[in-house]
Amino acid sequence: MKKTLFFALAAAISLSIGGASTASAQDRYVSALIGTKHFGTDALNNITPGVTFGKRWEGKRAGSEWFAEAGVFYNSYEEVSPIALFGTSTKIGRVGETEVRAGVAIGTAYYKELSGRLEDRYGIPNLGGFIPMAVASIAFRNGLNELRLSVVPPDDDAKLILNISASRSF
Repeated sequence: MKKTLFFALAAAISLSIGGASTASAQDRYVSALIGTKHFGTDALNNITPGVTFGKRWEGKRAGSEWFAEAGVFYNSYEEVSPIALFGTSTKIGRVGETEVRAGVAIGTAYYKELSGRLEDRYGIPNLGGFIPMAVASIAFRNGLNELRLSVVPPDDDAKLILNISASRSF
């Protein structure tokens, strides 16, 4: 597990500081994972702090962008969990000076307890406890700051899983 955490953190750091880019300095960011609400159950941990580092770059369509981020968090099953995501978002409007964005991402995260159940029930593969993830989100970006609400598909444990995070570009 220590090797896995080291790899995830090394990947996150390289995303945030490595490589030359033609985009502005605002293409790198750090996110604080604040918490998760599991609707329909009290059995899961809602205190899911973590940190990810990411990089954004412009998409081909106006208002679109791609992103990659990686880091570590304390998951709903009370496990330290490396996470990596790759996705896209697009501007869908403004509220005053705040840009509103909608996005989707795919990736992987470590869930030792959940991974076996998902494979047994649905045939969802895992690699040493790492499971595939799909995420839909809406974000509110104002200058260098962003607040993101994300939804992940629930298992039998919950009817809806909502996560909140805040990020800062640098």
